[in-house]
This record gives sequence, C-alpha cells and structure tokens, in this order.
Amino acid sequence: MKRLIASLAIASAAMIAAAPASAQGWGRDGNIHQRLQRIEYRIDRNFQRGSLTRNEASRLRAEANGVQRLAWRYSRNGLTGWEHRDLERRVDRLQNQLQRQRFDDDRRGWRR
Repeated sequence: MKRLIASLAIASAAMIAAAPASAQGWGRDGNIHQRLQRIEYRIDRNFQRGSLTRNEASRLRAEANGVQRLAWRYSRNGLTGWEHRDLERRVDRLQNQLQRQRFDDDRRGWRR
C-alpha cells in the first residue's frame, strides 16, 4: 500500500511539472509570441538604422500584428496541429520578408 501511494505521488508530481513545460513552448524557437516580439524588435531596430523605410517597417508591423491576432484567436480554444503549423509558417514567412526588406538596398530619405 505504501508503494502504491508513493508511486502515485511521484506520478502526480511528474504530471504537475510537465504541464507548464508543455504549455510554454510551441515551435522550434520557443513560443510564437516570443518570436513575434523578436521580429518586432528587429523591425524597430532596422528602421532606426535605416535598413528599412517607413513603409517597409509599417507593412511588416501590420503583418506581425495580424499574425499575433490570429495566434490569439486560434489559442482561445487550444491549438490544433494544423493551427500550430499555420502560425509557424506565417512567422517564418514574416522573418523571410524582414530579411529580404533589410537587404533590398532601399534607404530612408535616399532618392534615385
């Protein structure tokens, strides 16, 4: 009887510890919201450095906000596998757009 109680206590402790860990991270780089925050920080930083024009930064911020709203909408009832993959694809696409815009040789205030 003591073994049964001890094993149940160990199993319940393991489940309690595993629940927050599984709820925290989705995606290979961690939480989607954290990835979006990093992207928004990079947008701001590159705009300040002049790598992004005002229009490019505005479009990228709008895209990031749209993904953030979609992530919130999806997560209200829990994420399905499809929704998770959809969010990952959208964040990856946003990262790629940011990378392309940074190196497209547009400069703030630069006239052709």
